[in-house]
Amino acid sequence: MKLTKEAREAKYQKLLKFVQEKGEVSAKDAGVFMGMHRSNASKHLEVLVEKGLVVIRKDHQRYYYSIRYEHVSQSIEFDDVMRMMG
Repeated sequence: MKLTKEAREAKYQKLLKFVQEKGEVSAKDAGVFMGMHRSNASKHLEVLVEKGLVVIRKDHQRYYYSIRYEHVSQSIEFDDVMRMMG
């Protein structure tokens, strides 16, 4: 089942806000929060990395994701994020 553009945008916004609130998350944490498998959450996080909104830190065999710029985390606006992702 393919999601509508609005549904996809809402998922990314929810995930980005989760990363913003937690500071740093694993794909497992994101998956639990989003109600999806870790591998699916990882793919969603990778999209945010590709768009330059999130960075990855590797610690042994785990990857952790955080907001790329501190000033971004202070004022994430939905329209701005979707424009960046567009």
